[in-house]
Amino acid sequence: MRLTLRDTVTGEEVAVDEPGFEASWWADGNGSCDCNRARYFDGADDTLETDMRTKHPGLKQWQDVCYGARRILIVAAETDEYTLAELNASYPQYGGSGT
Repeated sequence: MRLTLRDTVTGEEVAVDEPGFEASWWADGNGSCDCNRARYFDGADDTLETDMRTKHPGLKQWQDVCYGARRILIVAAETDEYTLAELNASYPQYGGSGT
């Protein structure tokens, strides 16, 4: 699927073309939070990882906690299955809890 992601902290946008990831993966699956969306941006994943470890200092090196849905939105998508609001439904800006 082709889409454009925006890092709402930096304003950077990245075009993504992932044929193996269907719209449902982005809307309801692992692509519906910052954990997998951040990997398309230089430095965002490292920043989110550091923030997570700061908030949860007791985690072992092999453990992690979901980054949540707060920072990286889909701003354009080539799909007839979902609206942008549905693709970003877990984000507070679209009525989600962000967790």
